[in-house]
Amino acid sequence: MIMVNEFTFIVLAYNHEDYIVDHLESMKSIIEKYAEGVSVDLIVSDDCSKDDTVNLAKQWIEKNKALFRNSRILVQEENKGIINSIFESVQYSSTRYGKYLAGDDLYGDENIFDLIEDALVLTPVAAFGGDEVIRNGFGERFKYLLTCKNQRDFSRIMKIDNFIPAPGAFFPLDYLRDQGLKEFLKGFRNIEDYPMFYYFIVKKEYPTKVITKKYIKYRIGNGISTNTKPSESFRKEQEFLYEYLNLALYKKLRYFNIKWYYKKWIQFKANFIKIDF
Repeated sequence: MIMVNEFTFIVLAYNHEDYIVDHLESMKSIIEKYAEGVSVDLIVSDDCSKDDTVNLAKQWIEKNKALFRNSRILVQEENKGIINSIFESVQYSSTRYGKYLAGDDLYGDENIFDLIEDALVLTPVAAFGGDEVIRNGFGERFKYLLTCKNQRDFSRIMKIDNFIPAPGAFFPLDYLRDQGLKEFLKGFRNIEDYPMFYYFIVKKEYPTKVITKKYIKYRIGNGISTNTKPSESFRKEQEFLYEYLNLALYKKLRYFNIKWYYKKWIQFKANFIKIDF
């Protein structure tokens, strides 16, 4: 853990009028409980919402402006996707450390400032809403990460599939200021998590660690967060992703594919991890 004196909260918003105030209130609770001695900045990035998200955010900030050293709302005139929102928000941030989160998700009750490190810190999420099978799947897939004993293991597992719940990932905002990352993601609009973590772990070899405590409440099926009915453009972007990362798991028939057997081996080991997520 690194002791910091400044931190930026970034809210990625899109048609979140039903959720944005709850999101900001959960942030407020974290700040009031744990941010003593920390200068906190707030950036709300709205990706051309068609509802009252921006006005609700403005009203909330006006009532709670004493919490923040600086606050800013960025409003897009057209919908440009989550990746653009992330990079633009970081451009307006002056702090090395921070956390971005979708405006329909929530901060939990734990101290997120304990997670500040010059590393990629992965935590499970408390998924809610949506289908129960999907909710339970987040915990089961997170166990795959717990089978990793070193950086090489993390790299190997990222070449198979993405087992990282993006809202539960914490890392320095400086990671997002890397021009190489922007180049690596330029072919994507809405799928940022897998290629970004692939870049961090496989390409840059940033130190990676796993913590089993939950810090984020992750809403399924709304807005920016996981949607149970992905659009055709999203599916095409996902197909491009597998080609772009050259994932061997999807290149050959499974029974002739050593990566498929490796995934099964990881799954077998994960089954023996007795942690209830």
